[in-house]
Amino acid sequence: MEISIVRFYDDKDERLEFMLKNFDYIDGNELIAKIMSDEFGFVPAGQIDGIWYKIIRIKKNDLVYELMWHEDLGNSIYSLTQNDYENDLLESRMNKVVEILNAKI
Repeated sequence: MEISIVRFYDDKDERLEFMLKNFDYIDGNELIAKIMSDEFGFVPAGQIDGIWYKIIRIKKNDLVYELMWHEDLGNSIYSLTQNDYENDLLESRMNKVVEILNAKI
């Protein structure tokens, strides 16, 4: 089953998120963070382990992304800087990540 990304606007947190369809793994964000590091030079910037969720923060210069796994929603990623340029850049990067993930599966 092919992995893809879906744009989702979270009204509650007022942010655009990119959800990964057909990729719901509790440790999947570690793999995405590694690909983001290898392909784009992002480095780890902290982690939060909750009861029903896990967030990994990665950064490159002033740009910070959060990779979130939630037991009800699966895996998603969003930019802490919410503007059209940063969201388009993240979507472009995630298209590359999804291409790599699909090649591995």
